[in-house]
Amino acid sequence: SWEERLADAVTPLWRLSYEDQLRVKYEAQRTVLLRLSAQLAQGADPLSPLPWTSGQLGFPLLPILPSPVTDGYRNKSTFSVNRGPDGNPKTVGFYVGTGKARDIVCVRGDHLQNMPAKHKLVARCYEEFIRLSPLEPCLLFHEGGHWREITVRTNAAGSTMAIVYFHPQRLTQEEVCAHKAALTDYFARGPGKVCQLDSLYFQESSGTRCSHEDSPYQLLRGEPHIYEELLGLSFRISADAFFQVNTGGAEVLYRAVGERGFAEGAGTLLDVCCGTGALGLSLSRRARKVVGIEVVEQAVRDARHNAALNGVPNCRFLPGKAEEVLPGLVPSLGSEPDLLAVVNPSRAGLHYRVTRALRNCTALRRLVYVSCKPEGEAMRNFRDLCCPPDGQKKLTGHPFVPTSATPVDMFPHTAHCELLLVFESYSPLLPPLPSRMCVTESMRPHTHRPKNGEVATESTVEDVFDETYREKEGPKPPRKIVWRNVILMSLLHAGALYGLTLVSSASVLTLMWAVLCFLLSALGVTAGAHRLWSHRSYKAKLPLRIFLAFANSMAFQNDIYEWARDHRAHHKYSETDADPHNSGRGFFFAHIGWLLVRKHPDVIEKGSKLELTDLKADPVVMFQRKNYKMSVVLMCFVFPTVVPWYLWGESLWVGYFIPGILSAAHLWGNRPYDVHISPRENRFVTFSAIGEGFHNYHHTFPYDYATSEFGCKLNLTTCFIDFMCFVGLATDCKKVPQELVMARAQRTGDGSHRSG
Repeated sequence: SWEERLADAVTPLWRLSYEDQLRVKYEAQRTVLLRLSAQLAQGADPLSPLPWTSGQLGFPLLPILPSPVTDGYRNKSTFSVNRGPDGNPKTVGFYVGTGKARDIVCVRGDHLQNMPAKHKLVARCYEEFIRLSPLEPCLLFHEGGHWREITVRTNAAGSTMAIVYFHPQRLTQEEVCAHKAALTDYFARGPGKVCQLDSLYFQESSGTRCSHEDSPYQLLRGEPHIYEELLGLSFRISADAFFQVNTGGAEVLYRAVGERGFAEGAGTLLDVCCGTGALGLSLSRRARKVVGIEVVEQAVRDARHNAALNGVPNCRFLPGKAEEVLPGLVPSLGSEPDLLAVVNPSRAGLHYRVTRALRNCTALRRLVYVSCKPEGEAMRNFRDLCCPPDGQKKLTGHPFVPTSATPVDMFPHTAHCELLLVFESYSPLLPPLPSRMCVTESMRPHTHRPKNGEVATESTVEDVFDETYREKEGPKPPRKIVWRNVILMSLLHAGALYGLTLVSSASVLTLMWAVLCFLLSALGVTAGAHRLWSHRSYKAKLPLRIFLAFANSMAFQNDIYEWARDHRAHHKYSETDADPHNSGRGFFFAHIGWLLVRKHPDVIEKGSKLELTDLKADPVVMFQRKNYKMSVVLMCFVFPTVVPWYLWGESLWVGYFIPGILSAAHLWGNRPYDVHISPRENRFVTFSAIGEGFHNYHHTFPYDYATSEFGCKLNLTTCFIDFMCFVGLATDCKKVPQELVMARAQRTGDGSHRSG
């Protein structure tokens, strides 16, 4: 059918499951990188070969990062106008066929999986409008006609911008104005009102693609911009400004760029092809200064506005072509300490003058290249960055060495995939930069922790162990008891013990209620503070987040913000002085003692540096933090006591139970996935803590929503999350592929692994 032909052309992987799509893309990126390695080997100097020119993949290809949204993810779509399958020239959709074969047919895209419903609705209304219009469509410029494409832009909040392109041909301005008025009236008061457009733009042009400077976008109705939220920042989007078409995927990509390439406290960051500044602004917290370059002047104005809007003072953005601006800019940056760069060009790659300027900048130590088409012109950029010095090409600087590659799926159902490549400047005379491979599953096991006196750079992934952390020399600071907590915990546990003496006199309903309260409070910690907010291993809609916040208050284990912050520090600095509940200080300390003493100074220092913008951006988390004391009184004491008293006339002493997850699970058990880390598997703790005892697996793969290889087995929390997905309140559960689990267990486990 025409629909299937269009789906095959626009979304060629639509017949595959998403897991199979990721495998296809991963292998495609691996093929590209093997080809790059082979080309580097061919161009190597045989008398002085470089370490990465062996022809093999000499750097790690990390697991592909999936898109958090797979259907309807596009925030920008451009629909063409041409003859449809029925011959009607006023059909709005996408092309099937080629101009060379003269068999182009315009097919409606209502069935395309990557297109949101709002885009399809606007396209249908535009088709209806041009069919009512007396003007003909512009199929070929020399054949006449007027109505051309329509671009639809939306944001996560539902705001919609439409841009209609129009060829004036020989119409007078009065005639053009009349048709603009008809278009405005159709979408403002006519049938097109159903689209609820926030912005309607009109561009009249006789060129195929014209910028705002060449042919201004005319605002016919509504607001001049729409705004999008990304990684806790707000971005203004103009009619022709570049913004990643998959907002959720962009968050994954930008977070990966920061984690793979840039440590906090970095020097100057050069952002080439910066668009509206989204990537540079998202990295601004890690850098002393950010300098962005962008060819679209309106995008530069948007970037400057976005910096001011978000209160980011350390970013400046320069308009112009990168190949013209960069060669003059780089010499002035030569004295900058710790100069780093990120480039995110179009499919055409970087101009050779840009590559040359970056290559010859002696101060540039690390470069992150984000390519949407690495098999294309970007391959030439890679070769020029990595080849030996070449006087003929004026490549005189030290070559760059690729240190890691990460595929990021920004375009589900299509064959396209972003590739994030990290390069570091290579010279035998320069000390190597610390590795930024900041994921748990790397190409080789981590068997060494830096000792005192060794220099390393701190990891930037908040829930992955940081091998570069060094405990301070000298005596440990004295433990300072917090007597308030001691008294409170003593009273709570004494009350719980006294409650046990009342079990024989309690009714069955009361005992069942006590178990239910335990399960609810446990889920507030396990499914809420732990898996949702600490590790972001799945997404929860507002009703579920509110429920989990109340349940977390019932648990009385600190507010979500503080719990998640300390837990991320626990993963990042496990069994060190910076671990809030370091099991190396004994079972009692790890279980409850850490609550009774002042935090170690390293816990406070390292916790304050963690990236917590996702928590600050969640209104549920911040509301609970603001009202935590009152919510604890209501949910932990009043609510569990009043319900049995009011409903069936009985009193209940509420027991206080803190599962020994962070103590027993770090001291006793097997390590089937990674023998080099302390956390272990403990089935008893797993059962008592409703699924949180698969700790060796969890510290090896912290982003897995199940925290276990075995799904719902001994894992009530995973059952709960799966049920929430079934009813539509939870989405995007992250799961480690089984083959990756097996490979890791065989490579770094202690031999006790038994799958299933």
